[in-house]
Amino acid sequence: MRLAHCLERMQSHQPESPPTYLPYLFKRFSSLIWACLDADLYNSAIFYAERYFALDHENHDARHLYANAMLRANQPHSALHLVNLPQDQRCNGCLEIKSKCCSTLSRHRQAREALEDILKNAADVPSRASLSSLYVRACLISSPAPSHSVTRTTCGTDLSRGSSIVLPGWP
Repeated sequence: MRLAHCLERMQSHQPESPPTYLPYLFKRFSSLIWACLDADLYNSAIFYAERYFALDHENHDARHLYANAMLRANQPHSALHLVNLPQDQRCNGCLEIKSKCCSTLSRHRQAREALEDILKNAADVPSRASLSSLYVRACLISSPAPSHSVTRTTCGTDLSRGSSIVLPGWP
């Protein structure tokens, strides 16, 4: 009886909207994680990225930073698990990290398929999630996905390492 009363009290005191300081906290986490990655402090980057991702599992920027930190810390299986989402939930950033993870794991066919999905999504209007700090920081370009020629080149590199499947539109 007493436990039920405590639970009821806790639920009645939960805020209905997120605290106003969360955007500032997210921005601080992002800059802190990038500073750790720039200094090759991968364990620290993973530590902060994990806390950032725990605050909001739906935030693709947090997901991308966490996966990127794990990939740089030579944990490609864990990074792949984070970005290997159902098709309706993933963005081009998730697909790009998935491609990098698959290349690291010598899964070149899956890497090529992820890059092909980026090309298919290139015509779509970029979502808020695909405009993450990963692209702003790592690519230094304004578009949410790599250019068509860059993706084709990466796709060809993976193809030469992996299988001999010919892509449509390639000579």
